[in-house]
Amino acid sequence: MKKKSYMTILLLCAMLAVCGCGVQAGSEPEAENPVSSVGETDAGNAAPAGPAEPLSSAGETAPGGAAPDGLSEPVPSAGGTMLLSFERISENVTDAKGNVLARMYMDKPVLSLEPFDSKDGASAIMNAMSGTSDGDAVISRINAYFEEDVKGFFYGSEKSKHFADAEGWHDYFFESVAGMREGYGDEALADSPLFNTVDSAVAYMSDEMLSIKQSTDWMAGGVRNLRYYGSTFDLRTGELLALDRFVNDGKEEFEAKIFSELRERFFIDKDEIHDYEYFLAQLREKDIGEHEFYYDGQNIHLIFNEDIATGMGFILRYPD
Repeated sequence: MKKKSYMTILLLCAMLAVCGCGVQAGSEPEAENPVSSVGETDAGNAAPAGPAEPLSSAGETAPGGAAPDGLSEPVPSAGGTMLLSFERISENVTDAKGNVLARMYMDKPVLSLEPFDSKDGASAIMNAMSGTSDGDAVISRINAYFEEDVKGFFYGSEKSKHFADAEGWHDYFFESVAGMREGYGDEALADSPLFNTVDSAVAYMSDEMLSIKQSTDWMAGGVRNLRYYGSTFDLRTGELLALDRFVNDGKEEFEAKIFSELRERFFIDKDEIHDYEYFLAQLREKDIGEHEFYYDGQNIHLIFNEDIATGMGFILRYPD
């Protein structure tokens, strides 16, 4: 069965307009418990023995964890109250008793705008200003981006930045679940349900910029896979921002800083450097602007999903 839950963050943003957007992964939605804070799922929401909290690097909050400091206060704006919600699109497999055996979901960020009270004359002027076609286009552009990620995650989309596989993960995951049910039985899966999930959270939001961090967590038998993604937008234009808009270092200095952090993080001895040649090759193949990242308002957090540890991504704060 399919579910939707809504996680709403109240923030103010400059002169944007309302844009509605919604894609379901399937048929009948079910109500879920409300979310307790920005990007943090209430304990009552989690499936029994379901996906563990995404891993985080030292001193960082991983996607799906508590909201970073400074995001609870609304941002003043002349346009209206911006609403950023996370819509959970999910599909579960249950046994005859209703026990969850497997869960697949994605928390999709959704932007909209709640105008000021039009009964007040000044507010009515502001409402008219916020209804510009440019504002509509900005919100529509960002929502469309995350719609493609939803399509890509479940069923495949060539337009998805993070989930561009031709067939998506839906059929593959649930075929794996069927195999596990046959091999181990429903009772075993009810004790430790399988999962394929995307948790989303705000890394930073202002009247000019939005940065979203996400983590995917997969367990359907075999090796668990945990990966990270980031998406940062200019809220004045809806443009997806690349890392080279934030980093002024040249490519050689950029790579040297990353490897220095890597050696410190993983305690790499000089004699062990050859064990990381695969990672270094992946690093050198990309231009700075091609790297995955998110921004927390002060620091850039670089995301690497290459296999230093099998199936596990990791996050490094880019050195000042």
